[in-house]
Amino acid sequence: MRFHDDPVIDRIFRDIAEDNTSGASVLFQQTFALFPRMAELLEKQGKQQIKPFLQDIVRILVSLQPGMAPFVHLARYIENFINGKFQKKVIVNAFRAFPLAAERLIEKQKRSILKTASQELGNCRRLLTHSRSSLVERFLRSWLAEDEKREIFATESRPIREGIQLLEALQKLPNRKICLVDDARGLALTKVDAVVIGSDRICETKMLNKIGTYALAMLAREKGVPVYVLADGSKLIPAKMCRRKERMHPADEVINPRKGIKVMNYYFEEVPNDFFRFITADGVLDASEIRARFQQGKWEMFCFEEREG
Repeated sequence: MRFHDDPVIDRIFRDIAEDNTSGASVLFQQTFALFPRMAELLEKQGKQQIKPFLQDIVRILVSLQPGMAPFVHLARYIENFINGKFQKKVIVNAFRAFPLAAERLIEKQKRSILKTASQELGNCRRLLTHSRSSLVERFLRSWLAEDEKREIFATESRPIREGIQLLEALQKLPNRKICLVDDARGLALTKVDAVVIGSDRICETKMLNKIGTYALAMLAREKGVPVYVLADGSKLIPAKMCRRKERMHPADEVINPRKGIKVMNYYFEEVPNDFFRFITADGVLDASEIRARFQQGKWEMFCFEEREG
């Protein structure tokens, strides 16, 4: 993955592409630091090189983590400059200012989500989560700290075991924390008040999350336990923009190679939105309200109100 022979940008892009444990939001924010450096490179480009330069960035962004919506939002932001008639100076300044502006927007949305989640789940004593979402972790940290009697259940989330990493991050809190083997989800659902998870992308009718989410959602429906998805606006993209399917991951993450045995090691799966309630910056939305946002065109995170000449 070469980007104009810049070793720092190449290394960060490569690290993001190879990161199998961090959530979409964490990887998304890691790209922000690249924009000022790319602005410096952009400033050195001639007029005829600006469009190819921006197209290179878009190409790399959409290939970093297929399925993770935030990178599509970044690509869409840059495509505005490709398709518009912007002076180089305007683009350079926009790249330099982007990280701070984007972080402020995302943080504003996250604070709204955390406030709503606290209100919606404030009466719960036990919650179950699956995999590891940075936004869910942030919520759980404050939710547990409010009452030492509250408990959190978390699945291992194999094969990478992100659930264990989440519990380790919360380890210093005095609350009771229970680690489950993945197939104990049904048992845990008899003990908890709600499930709270994150998402890598949300489309019109389906959302993408860690493998095992579909089974968890079906079991929760059977048990009458609500499942909440915490998601800021960067997770929403139309299905037609999901540009590449997930590749198969190494078999030895599951078992050592065995003759005659094929391992299906996928990290993610799509689940119908009807199973969930979505806690967003606009409040708690159901599947029909999520669909309406797409129908109304209210899904882009970084939209241009006016085009500059």
